[in-house]
Amino acid sequence: MIFRKWKFEDVFEIHNIEKQCFIEPWSFKMLSESFLNDRSIAFVAESENKVVGYVIATYCLDEAEINRVAVVEDMRKKSIGTSLFRIFARKSI
Repeated sequence: MIFRKWKFEDVFEIHNIEKQCFIEPWSFKMLSESFLNDRSIAFVAESENKVVGYVIATYCLDEAEINRVAVVEDMRKKSIGTSLFRIFARKSI
């Protein structure tokens, strides 16, 4: 499992995960705009070259707000979400 900051190419996979995990998923446009927003930060979990989870947040000064967090269904219960939160807490601000 690799944990890293997201890249624009990840938006495609994140959008697919959004549609799987949420009743009201963010659109591709919303995700793209989030990537381009200077106040947004996100990290992904990658397994076998596929994004399997992510956390997206916005921050201002010394505060951050988690906007989205998701892990694909077949990778849940493996502490991926917890690991994403820990990485976010260490690297975000």
